[in-house]
Amino acid sequence: SASDGGLAYGFGGSVWLHVTGPVYLGALGDYGFFPPPRSSEGMVDALFLGGGARVVVRGVALSAGFGRSSLGNNAGNGVAALAAADLALSGFAVRLQAAWHRTSATAGAVSANEQTTTIFAAEAGVSFSF
Repeated sequence: SASDGGLAYGFGGSVWLHVTGPVYLGALGDYGFFPPPRSSEGMVDALFLGGGARVVVRGVALSAGFGRSSLGNNAGNGVAALAAADLALSGFAVRLQAAWHRTSATAGAVSANEQTTTIFAAEAGVSFSF
């Protein structure tokens, strides 16, 4: 089980519907590129699509979601979770985010071998609201 670190980059989006008070429910998606989980591969692309909840209090928005993950490089499909904090500034927000992907895929045509891949990424960026 190889482990590696490095620069990850990506983009995402979400749609939130106000439920009550500071609580929102909605859908979110994230598409990122990560260093390889196994040293022989190139960058791995990861797609997350799911649902989640968001709580907004005094310029700080905390959101979390759970859903499906699809990893490139034949790393398979599985589950993913995402948690984020947006700290509001003038016209945009600073975003701190953690993403977790766990997938499995069958490798080998003659003797099938189940391969599990886990990616954890801590990310920082900018968030815009429309």
